[in-house]
Amino acid sequence: MFTIFIPRTCRIGDTVEVRINMKPARVTWADDHTLVINGTDRRVIHRCDATTDGRGDEVWRLVCGDATGPARDD
Repeated sequence: MFTIFIPRTCRIGDTVEVRINMKPARVTWADDHTLVINGTDRRVIHRCDATTDGRGDEVWRLVCGDATGPARDD
């Protein structure tokens, strides 16, 4: 499992620049149940809620499972 925070302005279908383990990454919120990291690492979203980060910015908190295999364009 892993948790990532993305800006609240992000919507399904959007790709945003983030940092994962201090390294730059791109995540795509593919659909209601899928997050794709760097175009290849597909994760199932188990939980999504709105919250604020440590700076008071509004963010989405996505709790994702382990990698499920290569991303596909279905």
